[in-house]
Amino acid sequence: MTRSIHLAPHLSTDELATRYRKTQDPVERSRWQFLWLLARGLTATAVARVTGYSAYWIGQIARRYNTAGPDGMRDQRRRARDQRTLLSDERLAALRAALAEPHPAGEQWCGRTVAAWLSARVGRTVSRQFVWRALRQLGARFLKPRPCHIQADPVAQATFKARLRPLLREVATAFPHSVVELWAVDEHRIGLKPILHKVWSLTGQRPLAPVQHRYEWRYLVGFVHPASGRTIFHLATSVSVPLFEVELAAFATAVGASLSRQIVLVLDRAGWHST
Repeated sequence: MTRSIHLAPHLSTDELATRYRKTQDPVERSRWQFLWLLARGLTATAVARVTGYSAYWIGQIARRYNTAGPDGMRDQRRRARDQRTLLSDERLAALRAALAEPHPAGEQWCGRTVAAWLSARVGRTVSRQFVWRALRQLGARFLKPRPCHIQADPVAQATFKARLRPLLREVATAFPHSVVELWAVDEHRIGLKPILHKVWSLTGQRPLAPVQHRYEWRYLVGFVHPASGRTIFHLATSVSVPLFEVELAAFATAVGASLSRQIVLVLDRAGWHST
């Protein structure tokens, strides 16, 4: 014998009938119809024959109603659609401007921090899934920050960039019949590396994360051609002036340095580079 489903006394039978008749959303209207018929004493099987839904699904709706009450009858898909309307053009512009600047609390922009930023401005909790869609809508990408040394001097870096272009023009003027290429070189000690987590960043920007570099064991000497991305690497057990001279000779041979191909090599102030 089929048993009737017991409903928690959140609403009376007449109130369930009113919800069923006045609800405009078709999904929610069907759910209120289930509950109204169950409250009148029909079994789930009988309600399934009347509505065309399965008895199992009708039982699930009744269980949800008993647990969450009338709010549990809302269509969750409608809530997702409502969330998509939270971001007006003004809020999207404000979010883009915020992501272009460092986080006000000194943190990195990630799903958690962007969700907190949006929640404070829309006056309700915003999920990380919604944040993901919003950031994709802005064209943002999930990137790992490029490490920036804790002792880096932005003023000195800007000054160096301003002086580099006139230097290249001087070399090109001195060797008018030669190809002038700009290369850079640096050493990197291979060992344990700081962990960098990916953060959200707008297209065309690369986030920075100050780290404390501490490496051991081997040196990786890298020559980089910024214009093409070409790289030449050497492995060394240590750093010294004689060893760097050997590396420079091997680099000149690899790139074909000659009177017809002048190489401007950018060095840092390491002792084995200038001694």
